Amino acid sequence: MSHFVSDVARSKSDPQVEQGPEGTLTPLSGARLLGVACTVALGGFLVGFDATVISGAVPFIRDYFNLGGPSGGLQLGWAVSSLGWGAMAGNLAAGFLNDRFGRRTVLLLAAALFLASSLTAAFATSFAMFVVARICGGLGVGTAILTAPMYIAEIAPAGRRGRLVSLNQLMIVIGISASFFSNYFLLSLGDASWRWMLGVQAVPATLFFLLLTRVPESPRWLAVAPRVEFRDLLAARLRWVLLFGFGIAFFQQATGINAIFYYLPTIFAQAGGGLATAFGQSVFVGLVNLGFTFVAIWLIDRIGRKPLLLVGLTGMTAALLTISWAFNTGASPMVILIAIAAYVASFAISLGPVMWVMLSEIFPTGQRAAAIAVVGFWNSLVSASITLLFPKELSSWGPAGTFLAYGLIAGAGLVFIAVFAPETKGRTLEELAQILTPAVERNR
Repeated sequence: MSHFVSDVARSKSDPQVEQGPEGTLTPLSGARLLGVACTVALGGFLVGFDATVISGAVPFIRDYFNLGGPSGGLQLGWAVSSLGWGAMAGNLAAGFLNDRFGRRTVLLLAAALFLASSLTAAFATSFAMFVVARICGGLGVGTAILTAPMYIAEIAPAGRRGRLVSLNQLMIVIGISASFFSNYFLLSLGDASWRWMLGVQAVPATLFFLLLTRVPESPRWLAVAPRVEFRDLLAARLRWVLLFGFGIAFFQQATGINAIFYYLPTIFAQAGGGLATAFGQSVFVGLVNLGFTFVAIWLIDRIGRKPLLLVGLTGMTAALLTISWAFNTGASPMVILIAIAAYVASFAISLGPVMWVMLSEIFPTGQRAAAIAVVGFWNSLVSASITLLFPKELSSWGPAGTFLAYGLIAGAGLVFIAVFAPETKGRTLEELAQILTPAVERNR
């Protein structure tokens, strides 16, 4: 990480700009560039934390809100997936809001939504109140997860854009790991521990809001100030990149990553072992996710986006099929733990960071916000659907059948990437727009 930070901070090429006094544009220095990128990437921390903190609350909200019984599977799925449904609305709103008000304003709104969601969920006394709070958090997730990487891509030099945009994914992963650690240590508080698990997010949400007040607006938004309607995305020159965006967004979520993260202690409990052990194993998986995200950051501007996707999806396919085999044959819990860790590691070096980097690169500046909003909505729809159905799948298909389905989808994703994925390493956003959008035949 120190090499990555110093490498970016020393960069003097391709300087970016920020709005200065009286609307003038002044250079954004290497150190300032890195500081702004890190501040914006804190939104990724909140995305990761808010998304996976629910995994620790699941056993407690199931009892507190009486989500057991014959319909408990779908009720519990709704409680857990409600954040994803809110994220879908946030995705759609993000396109218009980013074009109309700018990236910085949307990030400030996301910070406020994270704060409101965490406090409301922590004090919820009814199932409806809890779901509303999680939907509110989803609105924050939906706006931040699209806006933060787009903002960073618009201020980043071409040669380091992959690493800088991947900072956002790194912070998502750190947020995921932090939620697992937080849940593990707060577990000792007993039946009310779920309230503390959800409420502690108010601290980083407040910090994020305060730091954003010192961040400039995106220079490309200031220069272009796009006003795009969704029907403009149907233009022939955008058709191929939009279809590729839909494809990679589908495979990122349809392979089950969020279902696994949201229900990780539940999965480990089914493999054998007590609740405390399952929480400890979740911490281990979170650390694996973090470590391999650093690997992705180190490699993404060196070997490119497509090689990472191919290697990662190969590992994901093998790991998911191994998990299915292990549950089917009654293999030891250690085999399942290692296979899940391998799956997460493979995701962390490929679809996790690379999808967001590529979505921030492949669309022209004038259509970027609207296009990412539409693709992000689709990504959230797939995620929420997978998360909603996961408890029902476990009860109907069993863990072996569920993970077999995910493994087959990952295999299809590998073929999709091999055939259709472009390579975007080392080119400016303007160069990519000229290459990818006017001539759809030059798609590889």
